[in-house]
Order: sequence, then C-alpha cells, then structure tokens
Amino acid sequence: MRCASWSTLKTSLNAIIGFAEIIDGQYLGPAGHSYRERAAEIVGQARLLLSAIEDLDIAAQLRSAPETAGGSSDLNEVLAALGPELGERAGRRGVAFELKPWRGQGECSLARPVLERLVRRFCEALIDAALPRERLALAADCDVGQCVLAASRPVALMGVSEQQLFDAGDALATGFSLKLARGIAQTAGGDLRLSGDRLALVLPRGRA
Repeated sequence: MRCASWSTLKTSLNAIIGFAEIIDGQYLGPAGHSYRERAAEIVGQARLLLSAIEDLDIAAQLRSAPETAGGSSDLNEVLAALGPELGERAGRRGVAFELKPWRGQGECSLARPVLERLVRRFCEALIDAALPRERLALAADCDVGQCVLAASRPVALMGVSEQQLFDAGDALATGFSLKLARGIAQTAGGDLRLSGDRLALVLPRGRA
C-alpha cells in the first residue's frame, strides 16, 4: 500500500473523529447520554487506529527508503521532551510513571522524528497495559554499544510468551502496538526484545 492510500485512510478517520467529537460535545444540539458515550468511545478507538496507521505508514516509508531513518538524535533530549505528555497519559490511567535518562550522552543514529515515534509508541503501549496504581519506570542505558530503553513488564503482561505478545490478533491490543514498534525499530536498525520480566527497546548507538 502506497503512502497515498495511508493518507486517504487518515483523512477518513479524522473525519470520523471530528463528527464523533461534535456529537460528544453537543455542538449541534443536545444528545442523549448513551449516544454521547458511544461517540466518545468511537473517538478513542478511531484515534488508536489512526496511530496504528501512522506507524504502518512510517514503516512503509522506512522500508522503501531506509536512509530516511538515519541521523543523529539525543535519547535524553527525546525523553525530556516526551516526559510530560507520557506522564499525563499515565496519570489519566492512575499509573505512576517515570522516565530515567542515561547519565551520559545518549546519542542514537536515528532521525529525531523516527526516534520520537519509537519511544512514544513503546511507552504508550506499556502505559496502556499497566493497571491503576501500578508503577512503571523506564530507564535508558547507552553503555553497551547501543542505546536501550527498558522496563519491567506491566503486571497484565506477566507470564505472556513472546509469541503470544507479538502475535496478538486484536489490532488495538498492546501486543499489536508493540509489534508495530518492533517492526519500525528493526527497519531502523534496532529491535524490541522480551527477556524474562523485561521489555527493551533497542536503538542503534550514534557517535558521541
């Protein structure tokens, strides 16, 4: 599927989101409570699907032109930039969230938009899988020839095998989100790995 097709899908989804928001906000007049609840649910699900389509679009672009992934970006700067946004998302779910930067230079050989997308997708998937009152801490480590952003598995993912996690059939499930992130990471020269009770986003290390 070419980028033009992704654009058509995104335009259609944005139209659905806009119409549902009009109903939920009662901008054209009063709407019943159940009707507004359904509209709000449509907005949430459509935004999740839109995010997945954007991931697939990025992956398609990287496969057709791998050189677009290249660049130089500081992982610590990206974590600092995304921290408030991700913390707010976690707060809405009642999850205690922390991003721990690397103590030194965390230079990755990825273009800034690609790195931000990977980090955001990885963190959002873990936040959405976490239970209320759960603590989720992600720590960066760039001391092994690559940069790694790792966290303990959320309770809901404990005991789930790699095949079960990444072969999830539900397009809106945590497993599907992580599978998309892994696909983008691998195309960009990194990976997303499951080891024991840890999940790690592996990123190609740049020159300090």
